[in-house]
Amino acid sequence: MLLDVVILPSAKLRRKLGRKIKKAVNSIPHVFVVDNKKLIPHLSLYHIRTTKVRFDKLVELVHEIIKSYKPFKLKSKGEQTFPSGIVYYSIYKPAVLQRLHREVVDKCRILKTGPVPWNHARRPTKQETHYFKKYGSRLLLKFFKPHFTMVKLKNLDNGTKVIRKMKLGKFGFLADTVAICEVNNWLQVTKILKTFKLRAQ
Repeated sequence: MLLDVVILPSAKLRRKLGRKIKKAVNSIPHVFVVDNKKLIPHLSLYHIRTTKVRFDKLVELVHEIIKSYKPFKLKSKGEQTFPSGIVYYSIYKPAVLQRLHREVVDKCRILKTGPVPWNHARRPTKQETHYFKKYGSRLLLKFFKPHFTMVKLKNLDNGTKVIRKMKLGKFGFLADTVAICEVNNWLQVTKILKTFKLRAQ
């Protein structure tokens, strides 16, 4: 199973993001678009390859982790691009988000059964290779960059055009739901399997 422990934005925000990116991309050539239909907007905490046999244990671990967290606010930095053609909304990472990320990675990595897919033409760096061996993933710890992936373009030259049309300004939202989700080989959420509500202490 390819899974992702995520912070799930509200259904209302997911719908808004999906409508915005679908309209912005329109007929521009792309590999995928996170339109809240086939692919669901999310903020990744830890991608993990595991087995169905270990899923219940993962649920148990995440449930225990979130008990010590209450809902917290997150804010976007605006729209940005990765060299790989990804256009995304970047999210600030307050201390509470970094702590949650580290705890999920540290406690859940024992359930990994191998690395998640590597979707880049370049070879992984020495640090990325170390993370793949130890955690089965690379977008964590030093490389943790919270964001909502919205589209992967076939030509990054179209990135400016998409960003101009998808602008939402610097929006904020309440992080009150953690979820375990199924992802595809692009590590994009295809199905929400289990949700956990953060409760006010």
